[in-house]
Amino acid sequence: MSPQEKSSTSNTPELKGNLRSEAYDAFMSCLFRRELRLGRLMSQREIAEVTRCSLASIREALKRLEGEGIVELIPKRGVYLREVKKKEIADAYEIRLMIETKAVRVYAQNCDLQEVSRFRVATEAILARTPQSQEEIAEIYNSRVKLDQQLHHTIVSALDNDVITQIAQKIETTMLLARLTLPIQFFNEGPAFSEHLTLIDELEKHNVEGAVDALTEHLTRSCDRALRSAEF
Repeated sequence: MSPQEKSSTSNTPELKGNLRSEAYDAFMSCLFRRELRLGRLMSQREIAEVTRCSLASIREALKRLEGEGIVELIPKRGVYLREVKKKEIADAYEIRLMIETKAVRVYAQNCDLQEVSRFRVATEAILARTPQSQEEIAEIYNSRVKLDQQLHHTIVSALDNDVITQIAQKIETTMLLARLTLPIQFFNEGPAFSEHLTLIDELEKHNVEGAVDALTEHLTRSCDRALRSAEF
C-alpha cells in the first residue's frame, strides 16, 4: 500500500470514529481510577499523556465529553474537568425522587418477574466481586454504573413518557460526576447495590408501597452520600 493510500485509510470516518471512541473510554477509565481528577484545568496534551491516547483522538473525544457536560473546553486555557456542586446534586436527586417514585408505582404492579430476576442475578454477581487492582476497580465500577442505569431506566420507562425519559437522561451526567466525589471504598463496598436488592425483593412480590419505600430510601441515602462527599 502506498503512503497516500495509508494516509487515506487512516482518515476514514470508521477509523476516526473508533479512535474517538477508544479515547473516550480511556478518559472515562482514568476518571474512575482517579488518574484524572474533577475540578482540574488541564491541557489536551496532558490528558493525552495520562490516557496514553493520541492528541488527535483526544481532541475528538473531548467534543463528546463536552456535549455530555463532563468537561468544559475553555479557549486559550485548557480543559476543565467539571466538578458538580452540592446544590446541583441535591436538585438532581429531588427530580429523580419525583420521577422514579411515580414510575416505580407503575412498574411494581406489572413488572416482568424474569426481568427482575435478571437484575437480582446481576446485582448479586456485582456484590460478590472483589477488585484486586486499580484496573479491576475501574472495570467493576463501570459495570456498576451500567447496571445501575439499566435498573433505573427500566423503572422510568414504565411511565412510557418520552419527555420524562429525556429529563432522566439529562441528569445522568450529574449522577456520574456525583459518584466520582465518593471515597474509593464506595467502589468496593457498593452500598447502593445492597439497597437495590431490597428494592428487588419488593418488586418480586409486586409490593407497590414496599417498592416505593425501598426506592425512596435508596435515593435519599444515595443523595446523602454524594452531598457528604461533595466539597462545594
